[in-house]
Amino acid sequence: MMFCKSCGAQISESDKFCTQCGTPVDRDSAAPSTDIDATPQEAQVTDQTEYKDFTYSPMPNDTQQAQPAQKKPFNKKIIILIAVLVLVFIGITVGGILAMNNIRHKKIRKQKTINVNEYVEFEVKGYNGQGEAIVRIDYDDLFDAVMKAIGGNNASGAKKYIYRATALEVCDGIFFKATPDKELSNGDKVRIEMEYDETAVKEAGIVLEFEGYDVKVKGLNDVNTVDIFEYVELTFQGRSGAAWVSYENTAKDRGLRDVHFTINNNYNLSVGDEFTLTVNDYYVDMLLDDYGIVLKSTSKTYKVEKGNVDSYIESLSEVSESLLNEMKEYAEEEIEDIYRWEWDMEISDIEYMGMYLISPNDTNSYYGNYAFVIYTGTVTFDDEDREPVKVFLPVQVNNLIHNADGSQECDSWVSLWDDGRSDGDSECTGYLSEINMFLDVFNEENLLSFTYEISEGMRDYYDNPLEPELPTEKETQFQTGLEGTDADMDMAR
Repeated sequence: MMFCKSCGAQISESDKFCTQCGTPVDRDSAAPSTDIDATPQEAQVTDQTEYKDFTYSPMPNDTQQAQPAQKKPFNKKIIILIAVLVLVFIGITVGGILAMNNIRHKKIRKQKTINVNEYVEFEVKGYNGQGEAIVRIDYDDLFDAVMKAIGGNNASGAKKYIYRATALEVCDGIFFKATPDKELSNGDKVRIEMEYDETAVKEAGIVLEFEGYDVKVKGLNDVNTVDIFEYVELTFQGRSGAAWVSYENTAKDRGLRDVHFTINNNYNLSVGDEFTLTVNDYYVDMLLDDYGIVLKSTSKTYKVEKGNVDSYIESLSEVSESLLNEMKEYAEEEIEDIYRWEWDMEISDIEYMGMYLISPNDTNSYYGNYAFVIYTGTVTFDDEDREPVKVFLPVQVNNLIHNADGSQECDSWVSLWDDGRSDGDSECTGYLSEINMFLDVFNEENLLSFTYEISEGMRDYYDNPLEPELPTEKETQFQTGLEGTDADMDMAR
């Protein structure tokens, strides 16, 4: 048994250094083991040895020999050097592991990162001042990049379907914003930014990168402003109150010649009515996109003028001299024809008296008009005992028209009115009094749907056409021997 000469710790046969203090073992001077009698002092040493393993308590006479030897500095430097080397080794190892992990992490991140800028295309369509920014994405290539990033290219079966659905959700969630995006002119700057569905990208486990950028607008051609209505020719058909219009586009240039219009309020047109032509939206966009043409206006309102359609004469002042002469001719022929067949009487002294003009009012859906050309004449009888009588002869003329070309006309078919009464034994065609004629033509029922005008020199027996009053008793005294009449005017005959 050997003990350390410095600290007294027990040393095994194979130890080269003390396991307690590190002092090199000098086997020649190491304290040998000795047998000591069992004395009280031995007992004390034994107890101490049991309490502290490998502890040696030298005897008094061994004090000088048991003094610990001075430690050499060289031994601590070795320990420190070893420790430093160990720490350096550990540091290099840990650093290498971290570096490898970092490289691996960057590699994985790079594999899962998609630079969307590579798949974006930008253009400006249209014309200077009317340009429109369009941002497109190469969807197919982006989809392939997403599939590769999520590792779906090598999948098969149902798993392949799941990967494709994930990639579709990512791609469909990507949007681009161009600011501004409309009414662009050369020299304008447009900012391109990306928006995407963050949830879909996160669930896919990938990273989308996009660097916003500015684009300068250039290369837009100037637009050509055109008044399309310069090429519109209108054709009116029908008569006022029942007229309609059609149009023709006379443009010869490509694009312009293809334009069509819609017409509102194109039925039952009357002089003074308005209607509007409007260019269909499709042609507005087509002209701008394909031909660089901007329409000066896309709609125009027209008014039906007298020169556009044939119209019914609404006032006696509109009746031209030529039309009046034509109406007189028709009326005189009608009177002569009627009395030509009267074998026991004849008429003479036929004179033009005046005219009634009758037009439908706002409550009447009829668009025509009527005129009564009024004549007087003297009827004489074959019976010499009968006195000649004066008669009033209203001849109805239909449809007094003011043509679009400025001419006027009326229907050639006319009709002589009479009250159907007789003078003695013979009938006398016509009316024996002016008031009888007036009341027959302008009866109360007719006044509810028509308005009338009477020429100068003739009497109006109503104070208000819409609220007719019967003539006073005094006004009818000269009608001795005549009865009142309830005959209505048959406007259709």
